[in-house]
Amino acid sequence: MNVLITLTVVGTDAGPFALFSDVDGYTSAFAVGVSKATMLAGYTAVVLDGTTTIKVQSVSGCVNYIILLVNTTTTTSSSSSTSTSTSTSTSTTSTSTSTTTTTTTVPPTTSTSTSTTSTSTSTTTTTTTNPFARCLNANPTFDTDLSGWTILPDADAWLWSSNYGGSAVYNAADGGGNLSQNILTVGLSYRITFDYYFVNNMGFNNIAVFAGTADSGALPNTDGFHQVDIILTCTGNGVFRIFGINGGVQDPTILFVNNVCVTEVTCLNANPTFDANLDGWTLGGEPSWIWVPDYGGSAAWHGGDVIGSIGQNILTPGSTYRITFDLTIIDGGCGPDQSIVQVSAGTTTSPWIGTFGTTAIDLTLTCADNTLFAISASDNCRFGSFNYIFIDNVCVTQV
Repeated sequence: MNVLITLTVVGTDAGPFALFSDVDGYTSAFAVGVSKATMLAGYTAVVLDGTTTIKVQSVSGCVNYIILLVNTTTTTSSSSSTSTSTSTSTSTTSTSTSTTTTTTTVPPTTSTSTSTTSTSTSTTTTTTTNPFARCLNANPTFDTDLSGWTILPDADAWLWSSNYGGSAVYNAADGGGNLSQNILTVGLSYRITFDYYFVNNMGFNNIAVFAGTADSGALPNTDGFHQVDIILTCTGNGVFRIFGINGGVQDPTILFVNNVCVTEVTCLNANPTFDANLDGWTLGGEPSWIWVPDYGGSAAWHGGDVIGSIGQNILTPGSTYRITFDLTIIDGGCGPDQSIVQVSAGTTTSPWIGTFGTTAIDLTLTCADNTLFAISASDNCRFGSFNYIFIDNVCVTQV
């Protein structure tokens, strides 16, 4: 559909702009390089059907953005009017002879005609959709306060700020501070999105997000604007929390958070968290994947240079899927980049992935040829040394 986008005021260092739709979670720009002059004059864009909000983000110099609501217009027309005309005519015929006179009178003739004139009345209705109405958490935008949120270890760990249209500011000294709500259910998966800003951070402070005991790991902490869009499967308890970590005493107004939204997602795959076993998964290769209690329950690979897979037949060829999971690779003496994994959706495959430590994997693949979703592992080590590969919190959703 076509949408006219007009900015009324633009900062001197803003622009050009990239435009994003909420239909795909603002992940792919539908327009890039739109100039400041064009946005001020009014830019008509072709956007994805179903778009309710558009993000307009400056991509050079200033990197701020604004979320605009899309107004939908419905027009109703009605008409009614009637006019009637009536005409009457009379004719007389006379015939005579020398002896007889006859007069004939023709009865009056009446004709009626009806014509219709159309009058149109237009009514315009504007419907505004709240993009945060679906969020499980209370007070997602912090417009005026931090109501609905629990703040620990003390009430001053997070404060309200008017910056960025209302935000939560991390204000803790050394240690950490939680901004949380008890809204999750253990075993279910959730999509978690929010914006955050680091100012004058100097690498001291960090931020992470938790779904119970499942966590995102440390998120990027460079200065500037960041967006989070992750899927976590809740474990341990039902508390959703954003955790600020202060590694040194700095200006307390260095970390701002807003637009927090938690929504439940349904993973297509069975047994995403491997809490007690590998039930629901098909194993391939020898040696194969095994269940281990590490990381709250996980699937582990400790093999040679053969390829072993773990998967489920749950996909539809031609459909696109978002695939998220936690990958941990531990050095067993073989060295870096020797233990690797690859994700497949049918015959479509990702690049091989291999980095020591824990990495949150987030991929989008379009399935081809068959229905199998699989994670394959290979250990290219030699001479008896092997690294260790663990996967956990696997979630496949259709996009």
